Amino acid sequence: MAFLDEECRMKDDDNVHPPPASTHSESARLLPRGMTDTSFLRRLFGRGLRERNFPFPPQNNKLVESRHNCMMVALKPSRITMSASSVSSSSSSAIVPCHSFRRPYVNRHIKGIFAGSGAAAMSSPLIAAAVISLTRRQPEDLSLLYIGTASYDIAESRRKQTCAFADMGVQVRSLDVANKSLSLEAMTDAVDECDIILVSGGNTLYAVDRWEYLGLDNLLKDAALNGKVITGGSAGAICWFDGGHSDSMSPESYRLFKLNKQSKTSGTGSYSAQQQLRKKSTSSFDEGPGSDDETEATEAETDEDSSSDEECSKTNIDWEYIRVKGLGILPGLICPHYDRVQSNGLLRSSDFMMMMKRHLCEVGIGIDHFAALEINGSEFRVLSLPGQIGSVDDDEYGNAKMPGVWINFVDNDGIVHSKLCPRSGQVSDLLQSLPARHIVEDKRVKLCRKLNPPLREAD
Repeated sequence: MAFLDEECRMKDDDNVHPPPASTHSESARLLPRGMTDTSFLRRLFGRGLRERNFPFPPQNNKLVESRHNCMMVALKPSRITMSASSVSSSSSSAIVPCHSFRRPYVNRHIKGIFAGSGAAAMSSPLIAAAVISLTRRQPEDLSLLYIGTASYDIAESRRKQTCAFADMGVQVRSLDVANKSLSLEAMTDAVDECDIILVSGGNTLYAVDRWEYLGLDNLLKDAALNGKVITGGSAGAICWFDGGHSDSMSPESYRLFKLNKQSKTSGTGSYSAQQQLRKKSTSSFDEGPGSDDETEATEAETDEDSSSDEECSKTNIDWEYIRVKGLGILPGLICPHYDRVQSNGLLRSSDFMMMMKRHLCEVGIGIDHFAALEINGSEFRVLSLPGQIGSVDDDEYGNAKMPGVWINFVDNDGIVHSKLCPRSGQVSDLLQSLPARHIVEDKRVKLCRKLNPPLREAD
């Protein structure tokens, strides 16, 4: 029996087994012969169809055949070996194989840009202009809501990630809930009144936990599904998807550590002491591919990018990347800073491939530090910041070493493949919905919550 079939295949007789409720639509699957949209959805979701806000699948979905180069990654206990090979796509237009337990994703209401870094990408006028263009309105007519929960509402982080929008005339407002609670009514008004929602980089786990506690998660899901433009880099990209490869376990990203560091910088006193960082000495710091100076390297030290002005550390901090859940609006497992090494000394792309072995049913999307993935309804494209270096070195995009996006998946033999994402295409060929029962939660998340507990109202 095939490797993935043993682990992930759907155990049903007619391929129409009702999945657990999830935000992204399972109705994107091909309809059984003779079944209408309505009858299919009623059979798929059972009672309560009227209460669900799932878009109907499009009629006469046209698929375009294409071929792409891919890299095979054979994982062994002690190392990862990579060898280039040419693998043709299947007869369908899907960029990676779409197994029986996954379905092509279709939702023409979703519009957003998801970058591989927070401040480094979101402060770019190119990225800001691309986000604004998704609204089809003039900048001066737009309102942007900045949500900095992942960076604990630190003002400097907000300035860095919204300055490009403000310079173009967009009205910028912030919703600060990392360190204080707001009423549901106040949060609802803030979300309803904006045209663009920008989520900061930072600690993804803290942000999503905090939103769920306050009820903000549902407001963000409704806003995205109703067509508001959503965006963000690093943690601000992970949060919109099923989950991501996160540095939320890095002590440098913990709330008290960040706030204490900020208070010392501003001279406003200090918060309670953060636990000591566990360090191990090294002779040098590996900046990794795409890092050509200390400023760029330190921008990837945490998902928040707020340490860009600091000198590169000469020590490695002992922490591990973990899979954290997002809001589940879009399917996929996101890895930001794909081409970078952070303070634990591990190249994220290599560690991400190891993570894929533990979460083998999911499709992984690796976004280079200076790249972004744009989703505009049924179409996608890859954005690369001009003049920046990335992981693409085979002239697939026309230039060597430019930032790009990679698609990772596990085949039936347990081999992880890393495939360069095309510059543009159909979202249904890129993203694949996965029922919640096939998503494996990371057991280390509980420990991370203890080390960096989300703020509760009683606190």
